[in-house]
Amino acid sequence: MNASALAARFPGFIRHPLERILASPLGGRLARGAFWSLVGTALSKVLSTLSWVIVGRMLGKTGFGEIGMIQNTVGIFGAAAGFGMGMAATKYVAEYRQTDPDRAGRFIALASATTWITSGVLSIVLILMSGWLARETLAAPHLTGLLQISSLLLLFSGITGAQTGALSGFEAFKVIARVNLVTGLLSFPCMVLGALWGDVTGALWGLIASTILGAIFNWTALRIESRRAGVRVHYRGCWQESRVFWDFNFPGMVNTVFSALVVWAVGAMLVRHSSSFGDLGIYNAVQRIRQIPENIAVMLLAPMLPILSDSFGRRDMATYGKTLLFAFVVSCVVIIPLALMQMAAPWLTLLPYGREFEGGDPGVVIWVMAWTICYALTWPMGSILISMGRIWFALAVGTLSSVINLVLSAWLIPLMGASGMALAAFIGMLAACVPCLVLLCRELPELMKLVRWWTMLGITASLAVVCIVAAHHLSRAAAAGVGISCGALFLFWRLHPWTNQAGRISTPS
Repeated sequence: MNASALAARFPGFIRHPLERILASPLGGRLARGAFWSLVGTALSKVLSTLSWVIVGRMLGKTGFGEIGMIQNTVGIFGAAAGFGMGMAATKYVAEYRQTDPDRAGRFIALASATTWITSGVLSIVLILMSGWLARETLAAPHLTGLLQISSLLLLFSGITGAQTGALSGFEAFKVIARVNLVTGLLSFPCMVLGALWGDVTGALWGLIASTILGAIFNWTALRIESRRAGVRVHYRGCWQESRVFWDFNFPGMVNTVFSALVVWAVGAMLVRHSSSFGDLGIYNAVQRIRQIPENIAVMLLAPMLPILSDSFGRRDMATYGKTLLFAFVVSCVVIIPLALMQMAAPWLTLLPYGREFEGGDPGVVIWVMAWTICYALTWPMGSILISMGRIWFALAVGTLSSVINLVLSAWLIPLMGASGMALAAFIGMLAACVPCLVLLCRELPELMKLVRWWTMLGITASLAVVCIVAAHHLSRAAAAGVGISCGALFLFWRLHPWTNQAGRISTPS
C-alpha cells in the first residue's frame, strides 16, 4: 500500500492535511525522511524502552537509580566529548554536500577527528576521577568501578553522535533507519542478559556493547554514503574549518555541558537528601516513559534540520516556513495527548516497572509531564536557532533554564524530594520559553499566527489543570478517563485542517 492509498483510509480531518503534504515536493521530502526514520527507529526505540523496563524490574528502584546516576555522570563528560559535532555535521554537510562537496568532506573529517580526540581524553579523565566522584559527590564509593567501566560508553557515544549527524546531513534516513534497526535488535538481548548475568554491572556492559556495535555500523554506513554522494572525506586540511568551533560548536557545547552538569548535580542532591538511589530510580523510570513519545517525534522530524539549513541557506523561506509549521503540529500531536493522560493518571506511568515502583510520588509524574508539554510547545526552537546560526542566543536561553533549575532544586528537593526536582526542572523550562517566544513573535510572526500558538497554549494549559485536579480528587479509573478525554480533545483540535499559507512567512533578519 502506497502513502496516498493509506492516507485515503483516514477520516477527513486527518486525510486532507496528509493529502496536501504528499502532493507537494517538500511534503514528499519530509515524508520520505520521516517514514524511514520512523520505520527503522521505531522498533529500536520500542526494544530499548522494553529492555529498560525489564532491567528496571530486575534491578529494582535502587539499582535503576544507580545506573541512571552513572548515565548522568557520563552525560557530563559526553557533552564535552562530542563537542557539538553531531549537530554541526548535520548542518554543514546538508549545506555544502551539493554546492561544495570538498568542504562537506572536510567537515566530516573534522567532526570525526575531534570526537575521537576529545572522547578519548575525557574517557581517561573519567577513569582518573571516578573514585573521587563516587566517594565525595555521590557518597557511594561502590560505584567507582562502574564509573571506570562507563568510560567506554563515553568514548563510543561521542563518536556515534558525530557519525549519525553526518548521515543526517546527507538525508540518509533510510540508512540510519537500517543501522538503528540492527542495533536495536542486538541491544535488547545485550541489556537484558547483562542484567540477568551481573545486575547493574552486567546491564552497564550490555549498554556498552550495544553502543560499540552502533558505532561500527555507523562508520561503515557513513563511508558508503559519502562515496555515493561524491563527497571525499579527507583529513588533510580539515582543520582549516576549525572556525566552526567558535562560531557554532563552542556555544552549543557549553550549553550542553552546563545542562548535563546541572542534571547530574540535582540528581546528586536527591540522592543525598533521600540517603539512597530509590527516589532517583523512580525519577529515572518516569523519564524513560516520557521519552517514548519524544522519540517518536524525533523520528518523524529527523529530516527537519537538514531541510531548514538547506532552505535557509538558499533563502527559500516558503520551504522554511512550511517545514516549521509541520514540525510544530507534529510535535504537539505526538507528545501532548500522552502527557495529559499521564498527568491525570500518574500511576499508569510507573505500572510497567512492577510492585517496587508502586506508590511513587504522583507529583514526579505530573511535573515531568508539565515539563514535557512545555518542551512540545517549543520543540522546533532548537532547529530554528541552529538553522539561523543563533547559537549564542541558544546558549543564553539554556543557561537561564539551567541556573533556575539548579537554584530551585537546592530549595525544593529538601522540601518535596523527587517532586521538587521535577518541579524545578519545569519552572526552568518555563522561564526558557519566554525569550524563545519573544524571538518567534518578532521574527516569524506569520508562523505563530498560522500555528495558532497562543490559542494552543490556552487550550493545553486548561486541559492540564483539569487533568491535575482529576489526579488529586477522582478515583483512578475516573481520572484515567478524564486524561484520555483531554488528550483526545486536544488531538481533535490540533488536527483540524491547518491553513496552507505558510509560504507567506517572511525572511527573518
